Amino acid sequence: MKSWKWPKQSILIIAIVATWIKTAIVYRTSFEFDLENGMQEFILFINPLSFLLFAYGLSLFFKTEKARNRWIIFTSILLSIVLYANVAFYRFFNDFITLPVLFQTSNFGELGTSVAEIIGFKDLLYFADVFIILFAVKFIPKFRNSYSVRKEVRRAYFVLALAVLFLNLGLAEIQRPQLLTRSFDRELLVKNIGTYNYHLYDLYIQSKSSAQRALA
Repeated sequence: MKSWKWPKQSILIIAIVATWIKTAIVYRTSFEFDLENGMQEFILFINPLSFLLFAYGLSLFFKTEKARNRWIIFTSILLSIVLYANVAFYRFFNDFITLPVLFQTSNFGELGTSVAEIIGFKDLLYFADVFIILFAVKFIPKFRNSYSVRKEVRRAYFVLALAVLFLNLGLAEIQRPQLLTRSFDRELLVKNIGTYNYHLYDLYIQSKSSAQRALA
């Protein structure tokens, strides 16, 4: 009987699945989304996936396994910080972080006075995927020979990521027509396109507003 051999991209797969499941659990336990039907629940479940595929998938451009693993670990830590920052902010303000809010120090001054009340030891669970990835990197056998990921594999991978993104946006548009024109309704955006995509969209909106003010 042949011994089990881990696929070459095991760490990538584990990272995507672990962060996806963690994010889905956080959505249902840490935020109060108003879900009206099964389709909205499905959208909430899949909306982190496209961003995770893109973010972690950038590791496929690195030439060594060590560099790929470092990128995956760095990405998992960064995304966990972003998600947890929104959880902590939501606990206090019942809202999601935007770029203008980051520069309003008065808000974080208020938040700072209650840090002990809103942050607890159990909040380490918000970084559970990071620990899972670190465990996998340490204990999954390394490949002896360095290898590069073929262009065809990368192309197919990112086509899949785009397909998931378009599926998410298509379903969200059916549920909420002209969704991306509702930048004022942050909860609606997060519920439909996900926390990570929401921050990219917020960055685009704020950059567009800044450019318009500069040209006015």
